[in-house]
Amino acid sequence: MNTVGLLAQLGILNPFNRKQESEADYLGMIFSSLSGYDAIPIIALTAHALAEHREQAEEAGANDFDTKPIEMPRLMEKIEKLLP
Repeated sequence: MNTVGLLAQLGILNPFNRKQESEADYLGMIFSSLSGYDAIPIIALTAHALAEHREQAEEAGANDFDTKPIEMPRLMEKIEKLLP
């Protein structure tokens, strides 16, 4: 039995949701950027395709942005562009 199923049977729900997970990723990008750690290029992958989401990713320190569903040729082009 997987953990989620077991916790649900016991009446315990996961206290974290996707929004909190996304916020944690966002904060992680901000803090790594503030500390000067920019050694790894970041491509934000999201199902959200609005301009405001792209802006949020850029503000958080992402080097590029791509939407899901992932198109591998497009993603590989972005990766190759960011590599030294």
